[in-house]
Amino acid sequence: MASVLKPNVAMVMPATSSPSGLAGFNFEDLSQRAHQQLEHCQQEIARMRAEAKVDIERLRKEAHEEGLKAGKIAAAAEAETKLRKAVDARVGEHGAAVKTMVQQIATMHDDWLKSYADTLVSMVVAVSQRVIRGRLDREPEILLRWASESLAAARSANRLTVAVHPETLGELGQSLDELLRHPGLPEDTSIVPDESVPRAGIVVRQVGGEVVATLETQLGRLQELLEHA
Repeated sequence: MASVLKPNVAMVMPATSSPSGLAGFNFEDLSQRAHQQLEHCQQEIARMRAEAKVDIERLRKEAHEEGLKAGKIAAAAEAETKLRKAVDARVGEHGAAVKTMVQQIATMHDDWLKSYADTLVSMVVAVSQRVIRGRLDREPEILLRWASESLAAARSANRLTVAVHPETLGELGQSLDELLRHPGLPEDTSIVPDESVPRAGIVVRQVGGEVVATLETQLGRLQELLEHA
């Protein structure tokens, strides 16, 4: 009796490595290949069922033609049982392969979305950096707003030291002096030049800590907000 089971058909599975970026990932092509693979599996299962049905009917016909001999009937029944088990096993194998493939596609899709989100956040931060840096060059008084916010965050301290870059102090010294005379700030509040402070930044120091307001910290807060949005 000829076997109805064909040699295993190679399952062409998509690569499972996570994409490192947007380039090189075509999800539409991946979905099309997955659809083709599913159709192939369905056709293979249908073919096996059809061939099994033909062989079972042939065995039944042979048994009937030979006078329904007991041995032949038993052989046909045994063959039918084996065929059904074999078909069910192959169907199970294909079902497991399809399930694995779908899971891999879902994982790749999630990885792609995360990569896309990370890239988008990086692009937004990079563009924001250029925009804010340009505004700081044209409107250095933006630093005064950062200084005001930093002082408000540390106003409960008994002593505050406002550290700025020497060039910033030369440019905004008078405005900073006026800011430090604002009601509610400690009497012991002073301004000092500090070359370690970025040109586009200000640091308010107090006992036990400091409040840093620089272009980098502003961009860091923006990135954190975008990542948790």
